[in-house]
Amino acid sequence: MDTIATGQKITLGKALFQCTECLFEPKRFGIDSPGCVDGIILVIESMEERHRAPLLNDEQPVDIIVTGSSTMFPGFTDRIRTDLKRHFDCFPRVKINVRDAPERKSMSWIGGSIWSSLDQKNKGCWLSKEEYDEYGPSAIHSKCM
Repeated sequence: MDTIATGQKITLGKALFQCTECLFEPKRFGIDSPGCVDGIILVIESMEERHRAPLLNDEQPVDIIVTGSSTMFPGFTDRIRTDLKRHFDCFPRVKINVRDAPERKSMSWIGGSIWSSLDQKNKGCWLSKEEYDEYGPSAIHSKCM
């Protein structure tokens, strides 16, 4: 039983857990997209072998820093860590460090603020609406890579 701002008492039950579970298993909710952990795994698996091999052979730890307001849910970081360790169980030497920064709720805004304060000459990766409309999302690759 929880009390909302008006003083009314409500029972959330399974809805309390389902709202965050779609971040980890979106297919259960009809969303055709990888969950957080699956997305991390896809990134690691898509790395070139020369970059991926050291991660899977204990040469260096896999450091993952979670950011954004959705990571503020209690247990979010622990769930990422547990699911990743379960996935990489067959690589016993893999070290996975999942961390969250105290300011993670605002990191997107902080990054955007820093980026927007740069001199115009340092904004080579800016994409205008016209460029986006003409070339689509892939236009960023020609400007920044």
